[in-house]
Amino acid sequence: MLLVLVDVISKFMNLGHFYGPQGVMPWEGTLAVCQAYFQNTCLINFTPYALSSSMGTDIGLLLISLTLALAALANYQARWCTLGLLVINACFKMRYFLVLNGGDLLLTWSLVWLVFLPVSTSGRFSKVPQILFLVHLCVFYTTNGLSKNGMEWMDGSALAHAWQFDFMRNPGGDALL
Repeated sequence: MLLVLVDVISKFMNLGHFYGPQGVMPWEGTLAVCQAYFQNTCLINFTPYALSSSMGTDIGLLLISLTLALAALANYQARWCTLGLLVINACFKMRYFLVLNGGDLLLTWSLVWLVFLPVSTSGRFSKVPQILFLVHLCVFYTTNGLSKNGMEWMDGSALAHAWQFDFMRNPGGDALL
């Protein structure tokens, strides 16, 4: 749940740039891409964005996410809170699909795992699901590492190119530079 809190805080920090009607994906453009690419079968019509595409919708969903993450962290109805977080995360992914990255996918799959993992009342996992979750993370990062075997990754130019874009950097990355 700490990862969800970090994600929500980073979305609040980038609210004007990436999210909202004036962000990187205006509502009309999102609908046009959905209609062209998915031939009017886009699930975005079933999200809160179908009612309103204002900044208030984004802020409301982020505040609900923050509340659910804190409640799950306090072990209050953790499974239902996680399911709610998964639904809100899916809404964000459908609305802002052009600004997704691997971290977003990892967060979504982590929430899927947490919905279905048996969690005791103390908040601890049983051993088998915990091992399966760790295997999933290992497979994710191993395949990610194996896919980056080109020359541009070996000499560092791909990473340097990615860091030139402001949207790929955060304050933690700037501190490392």
